[in-house]
Amino acid sequence: MIKKTLGAVLLASLIAIPYANAGQPRTHDGLFLRLSGGVSFANTSIEANNGDEFDIGDMGGHGNFAIGGTIGNNLILHGTLFGWDISDVDVEIDDQEVNTDADVSLGAVGGGLTYYFEPSNIYISGSLGIGQLSFDNTNIEDSDTGLAADFLVGKEWWVGNSWGLGIAGDMNFHSMPQDGVNDNWDGVSFGVLFSATLN
Repeated sequence: MIKKTLGAVLLASLIAIPYANAGQPRTHDGLFLRLSGGVSFANTSIEANNGDEFDIGDMGGHGNFAIGGTIGNNLILHGTLFGWDISDVDVEIDDQEVNTDADVSLGAVGGGLTYYFEPSNIYISGSLGIGQLSFDNTNIEDSDTGLAADFLVGKEWWVGNSWGLGIAGDMNFHSMPQDGVNDNWDGVSFGVLFSATLN
């Protein structure tokens, strides 16, 4: 479901880009399109029914893609795709490292708001949605769909009438149920993202 939604959002963005130049230069109006990528430290953990604690955490890639439109003065409503990916990470079970070289990723889709403080072009952004954890190179099954949230605080610099480049701090939270387990996968990630925004 998340992959189909990603495809639909990308298609909508390609259709909408030709109409992005409407409005006044260097103001937040009209179409909004932000692509952010960077690195983060991501963590997720769960307690199995037998009491074993599974913990996964490491540095990885992080992405955030938002598309929407201005609904008020410097206020934007958008759909958001966000998540992270950790490669070749070890899984800890009750603080004992298990050398699995697992690949773990979070993919989520939701809706959010971004607000710009002018004239500094500093912004805050938050998105809430649903997501799923995926596990590769390990015998852990993918999680069920659960809650995911993403928060950004950033600064952008205009590089054209409608384009801005920037940097942001990111915090991501998730809580995903696991089939057959009483507990949820819970975790928080912290990252640094670089962004390109069309608005």
